[in-house]
Amino acid sequence: MLVELAFSNPVGFYAYLPLIIVSLLADLSSGVPKLINTLSEKDNMVLQKMLTYFLNADGQQKLAIIKSYFNRLFDFPLSTKNIHLQKVAGTFSVKTSGSMAITQDDLSLYDVSIEYETPDENGQAMTRDIHLNWKENDNKITDNSIPFSFSKTQLIIPAVAFA
Repeated sequence: MLVELAFSNPVGFYAYLPLIIVSLLADLSSGVPKLINTLSEKDNMVLQKMLTYFLNADGQQKLAIIKSYFNRLFDFPLSTKNIHLQKVAGTFSVKTSGSMAITQDDLSLYDVSIEYETPDENGQAMTRDIHLNWKENDNKITDNSIPFSFSKTQLIIPAVAFA
């Protein structure tokens, strides 16, 4: 389908050309991409036609070059900034008059939350807030205090920089 769309709208599909070519050359049946050494006559013709059409070059020659570099398309070094997960936890304490003890139900009266920025899909700053769910807290109340953790149920990855 991508091949047909590529020829019907060459400008829109120009960016997908490498992906289309690799998809026709790759055997993914084993979970590890392998070059299909013997292409069907149809796939071979389509690839050569695409390369000739989109690159204005000898399709057979370009196909041979792509095949020779095939493994490098899947095995290359990748560098990223260090990802620092944040642990947000503590002990929530309630001071009461006298020696009145709080219960698990009393905790629902308190909204404990954190707010932080993290990048969205486009790398722009997005504010996230997480509210503590007291019902999911398995810790026991001792002396009107209870340990809590936001990090136990969610990954907290704050943004370092935005685009």
